[in-house]
Amino acid sequence: MGRAADLALESAVGLLFSLLLAHMAKLLLELRLTERTGTLVERRTAEVRMREADLNHAQSIARVGSWWLDLATREMHGSAETLRILGCAAAGDQLRSLPESRASG
Repeated sequence: MGRAADLALESAVGLLFSLLLAHMAKLLLELRLTERTGTLVERRTAEVRMREADLNHAQSIARVGSWWLDLATREMHGSAETLRILGCAAAGDQLRSLPESRASG
């Protein structure tokens, strides 16, 4: 091979190596971001669970509950205290389903 061909090959190998390093750096940054995101999600989930436990405790002390209606499924859901007040089984949080005729009218 001639000198020009050697230089071209050396340049091509250098360029490929640079691209490989850039790609590896990008993957490393993505991995770090994914790890941070996972840690943040875990922390926020724990905070939400603590706040939910605080709310449940406060509702039981005050003897008040909360409920919500899922319009898509026509199901009413209630907090543990709402279920206790209404005498429902504590196994689930669904109060009852709305009849089809009431939901459409």
